[in-house]
Amino acid sequence: MADIKYIQSGSSSSNKGNGYLSKNAFSKIAEAALEELPNVALDKKQASSGNIVNIVLNTEISTTFAKSGKPTIDFGVLIRKGENATTLCKELQEEVADQILSLTEIPEVNLNIHIDGIF
Repeated sequence: MADIKYIQSGSSSSNKGNGYLSKNAFSKIAEAALEELPNVALDKKQASSGNIVNIVLNTEISTTFAKSGKPTIDFGVLIRKGENATTLCKELQEEVADQILSLTEIPEVNLNIHIDGIF
């Protein structure tokens, strides 16, 4: 599958036009979205820095494109013991989807969050 896809904006009335976006662009948008959440650490070192975090990014964020052009974003996380995994993952999904929509106007993105373990 190609590393770059032609993307049509979701809104015909938008000033944002159509264009090409790379897999890396979607992964970076997802990373930036996660970075904005106060309870998320992007790596284990950041998690041990003294801040209270409930989620640690455990695997690199990857993006693939379906034949339709729809992006799928995958990443794994570690969840703090005792936290509600469903609630935390929903929060992650909403933040990433909101950022993708805000920056690309793509209304639908597949987000696969894998719970790799607890810490």
